[in-house]
Amino acid sequence: MNKSRIAHSLVAVVLGSVLVSSSAFANNIFSGNTQSSQETAKKIDKPLNNSEVKVTSPVQNAGNTSNDTTITTAVKGKLQLQKDININDISVKTEKGIVYIAGFVKSQPQKTKIVALVKSVKGVKSVQYALVVVKK
Repeated sequence: MNKSRIAHSLVAVVLGSVLVSSSAFANNIFSGNTQSSQETAKKIDKPLNNSEVKVTSPVQNAGNTSNDTTITTAVKGKLQLQKDININDISVKTEKGIVYIAGFVKSQPQKTKIVALVKSVKGVKSVQYALVVVKK
């Protein structure tokens, strides 16, 4: 193998690692998992005050999950149809109608286009995004 092929392979490995770690980072940011283990342990140790506990029925939760899954599928489908967007570089998650997208894009106009496409999907209440422009 020549040196340029090795260099390209290394760049591919590094970019792949960055994509995986940024996706995990984005999931942590969007899901609020930024607490330390000590903070989490303190919350677990506190006794529950029954007057503060809100009970939701499984049917309500199932409806939200089903609608969120439908929205996520529609968003991914719309993005997949765009020839200039690499869906593998973007993660999509929906919770209660709020769509969270994170990943890498080629340009600022592409970033704007993606956000507009996501907003146009039926059922989307709002869009939270962490899209990073990466020049390739």
